[in-house]
Amino acid sequence: MSDLDVPDAVVRAAKALGGESLEWLNTLPDRLATVAAAWNLQLGRSRQGGSGAYVVEAVTSDGQAAILKLHMIGHEPFDQEVAVLRAAGGRGYATVFAHDPSLAATLLERLGKPLSRLNLPANDQMAVICTTLKQTWVQSPAGLNLMTGAEKAELLASMISEMWGEQGQPCSRAVMDRALAFCEARTAAHLSAKAVLVHGDAHPGNTLQSLAAPDQFKFVDPDGLLAEPACDLAVLMRDWSEELLVGDVFALAQARAHRLATLTGVDAQAIWEWGFMERVSTGLYAAKLGRAELGYPMLQVAERLLDDGD
Repeated sequence: MSDLDVPDAVVRAAKALGGESLEWLNTLPDRLATVAAAWNLQLGRSRQGGSGAYVVEAVTSDGQAAILKLHMIGHEPFDQEVAVLRAAGGRGYATVFAHDPSLAATLLERLGKPLSRLNLPANDQMAVICTTLKQTWVQSPAGLNLMTGAEKAELLASMISEMWGEQGQPCSRAVMDRALAFCEARTAAHLSAKAVLVHGDAHPGNTLQSLAAPDQFKFVDPDGLLAEPACDLAVLMRDWSEELLVGDVFALAQARAHRLATLTGVDAQAIWEWGFMERVSTGLYAAKLGRAELGYPMLQVAERLLDDGD
């Protein structure tokens, strides 16, 4: 282990999971050497970001810049992520060069800096993400078995109800009830015939600059769902809470929803409902993790939206 620069987040996750994840961590140098030899790779520096994989720069035998990702055994399943990337075929997502489930390894197109590190205003970041998302919203290829938007909404409802009680009711019951009502509405609105492939976590850290065309961006680390496009805009409604809290929260949030609708052609009310669901569920989850600095602003915005929206 001492020879590898393994990010602290990966080490903490492996130790917390224990068992096969800890074994994976302890045997990581051997695993890395095996994959590098099998694919004839020249390895470079490791990369930060995420906790479920060891990520390192690589160069293929024909000089192609790539990223090697060794997925942590015992962490979240990675086959679905790879299936989504392959289904996208490089359109708005990093291209898959190679994948070996037996080695828990994926070789990907190397991309540049994440959007989150380019010091762009929030509105510009949202515009970039919307432009990239519009490339990716395609009908799912046959045989791709993913969670649906209805199932996602039902899952969020279950999580919100459970965490609200577990965490000592960190937001009002009215906020929870509004979130649950929106979950029910989006469940009912799901139409399989109109569902598209959505990323599920399209935030600036998962949006990376293309090395071939720096004015273009591609996504990494998709959750992968078959849902209405509004589901993919929930994260953009959820984030940048501080920008909403500086003024009329309801008016600013409404303006954001309508701007996202204009940028994408997606219904503003659907964006609003998915955004509220995502805001409450993430705020409660942050409270569960002891991340009050992250969760409190999200829940504070939710309270203000409820007050101003009635």
